[in-house]
Formats: sequence, C-alpha cells, structure tokens
Amino acid sequence: MTTNYTVNYTTNYLVAAIADRIQAEEAMVSLRREDIPDRSTALLGAGFQSLEEYKLPDPIQKTWNRLRWTATWLTPFGFLGGMGFNLVTGLNTFPWAGDVGNVLIGGTLGAIGGAMGSVFASDGLMVVLTGKRSMTYRQRLDQGQFLVVVKGSEAMIRRATKALLKYETLSLESYPE
Repeated sequence: MTTNYTVNYTTNYLVAAIADRIQAEEAMVSLRREDIPDRSTALLGAGFQSLEEYKLPDPIQKTWNRLRWTATWLTPFGFLGGMGFNLVTGLNTFPWAGDVGNVLIGGTLGAIGGAMGSVFASDGLMVVLTGKRSMTYRQRLDQGQFLVVVKGSEAMIRRATKALLKYETLSLESYPE
C-alpha cells in the first residue's frame, strides 16, 4: 500500500521596521542566535540592500494595484448593469428625470455599486480605511528607517517574531508570499 502525502510549503515574510541602525543590526544578530539562516534574512536601508535589490513584495502596494484593476472593470460593468436593470424593470424612481434620466441615474448607482464591490473584491477595505496611515516599505526606507526581513516557513517566522519582539519596532508585519 502506497500513501502519497502532499506537503504544502508556504513561504512567508516577516518585516520589521526599525528606526535605529544599531537596533536593526542587533536584531539581525538576534535572528542568527535563533538559528535563522543568513540566506533567509535581509537588512534593507541606507548602507544595506535596497528594496529593488531584494525585490520585497509590498502588500499595501499590491492591494492598491489590485483595487485599481478591479475598479477598472467593475465600475463600467456596474454602470451597464444599472442601466440594464432600469430598462428591464421600467422603474420610474425619479419622475422629474424622465425615462432617459432614470436610466442614467440607474447606471450611475450601478457604477457606484461596482466601485464599492471592487473595494471588497480586492481585499482593499483596510487599505482604503487606513491607507493614509499605513506606510509602504518604500516610504519607510525614504524616511531613513530600516527593514529587517525574514523569509521562510511558518515555524521560522514564529521564531523570528519572538526574537524581534525584544526590539522597538515601528511595525512588525507577517504575510504569505
């Protein structure tokens, strides 16, 4: 009897933003003490690797891109759907607007629904609600902060999180690749 096992090795990122260069270097040493291999860690910032060299995917930027893409498609389809719904049902919700005006208002309301749908379909609700407070990795590096990055399995990320919690991090984020 042969048993086939499927093992799912997901790669995760842990990114800690640290304001002080000395603390960032100490955090890297702490990661080595936790037996996290050097090939799984990186220090990004002035004097170290750049964002372009490491190719770190920015989850906030990816969400904004996905939001724009879904809005590009869902808003026009919502407009057409709203117009179609109004034409099929023959609703005369706004008598002052006339037949053509009601169809256009229906299309406008459909477009608004499509735009709202794009926010939910792209997981963009938190980015939209907190977008001005959330900083992208590029903005953090431009402000002189340092990013300590760990890339590895969930177990490695847990060990790295434990090691990095000892430092004053401005943010500590974990997400799948």
